[in-house]
Amino acid sequence: MGYALFANRKLVLTNTVNMLQLQLDQIMMQRNNLTQFSANICDGYLTAEEMVGDATNLTSYQAFLKGLNAYANSDQVMEAKGQLNDYTTEEVNQMNDSVQEQQYLFNMQSLFDREVREKYAEAEMKKIAVQENKLEMQQKKIETQLTKAQNDLKAVEEAEGQAIQNATPKFAGLG
Repeated sequence: MGYALFANRKLVLTNTVNMLQLQLDQIMMQRNNLTQFSANICDGYLTAEEMVGDATNLTSYQAFLKGLNAYANSDQVMEAKGQLNDYTTEEVNQMNDSVQEQQYLFNMQSLFDREVREKYAEAEMKKIAVQENKLEMQQKKIETQLTKAQNDLKAVEEAEGQAIQNATPKFAGLG
């Protein structure tokens, strides 16, 4: 009867140890992902997809880019049709002014883009810090549970060994 109890307890503890180890591995993977994301933010290597979380900045930024692209495309269409040669000097001067305005808008876009990325990076770093703290607390809790389960398993194995030793028949006087 004692063997069955020990075997059952060992099975339960082994399962617990394995599940806790899996949870610990998942937390470590999440922490590695956060570290990589944090490094990308610090390096300034953020894609537009990574910035989608900030709807206000993204919406105004998209509207700004849409207007800028429409303006640039209209000049490209006229140039492609060869119509620029048909303009008067005054019209060419107006177009030059427009090109300067476009350059100004492009410079403003770059400034806006940098500011958006900096604000996004700052906000994301705060979120990452909170997530990192949460994961660290979970990791410590699981490590504590894992240590306890491993110690319990070791104690059960030792008790099982002792029970086997005690149950082994002893023959006196052989020898």
